[in-house]
Amino acid sequence: MLHSTLEARNTTALLAFVRAGLGATILPESTIRDTDGSLLFIKPGDPPGFRHLYKIRQPGRHSPVVEVFWNSLPNLATFT
Repeated sequence: MLHSTLEARNTTALLAFVRAGLGATILPESTIRDTDGSLLFIKPGDPPGFRHLYKIRQPGRHSPVVEVFWNSLPNLATFT
């Protein structure tokens, strides 16, 4: 198996690597609207892709803004 020595921490860098022919990447579908049409996007269909989402926060006091935001999120698995 081949291993990459390239690492990127943002979408812009990942897309630049792909444009330069350095490989491929897996990104959220929302990335498509941020490109100029020069890349090919393939959406896996079988099985469909999904991800697990969790709400997490540090225990203790929270500002009213944090509480409103926290409570506005859907009932995902929570960790406090």
